[in-house]
Amino acid sequence: MKDQHKQVDPALKLYVGCHCMIIDNDDISKGRANGTLCRVVGVKRKSDQPLKRKNYDGKKYTLQMLVMLRF
Repeated sequence: MKDQHKQVDPALKLYVGCHCMIIDNDDISKGRANGTLCRVVGVKRKSDQPLKRKNYDGKKYTLQMLVMLRF
């Protein structure tokens, strides 16, 4: 994605293998456009950001994560 500052609901629960859908047309030439289906292949912490944790549903979640997708 070109815009690395998009906001995501902090209570969103993603996991490896989860289905996702692209909601913009930033990379049409590579077949990645609005409505393209993909899967989560990994989640990791942004290395340049401090670790932030919040409680949702009685569980601690880490914010400031990168999500890796497979198209």
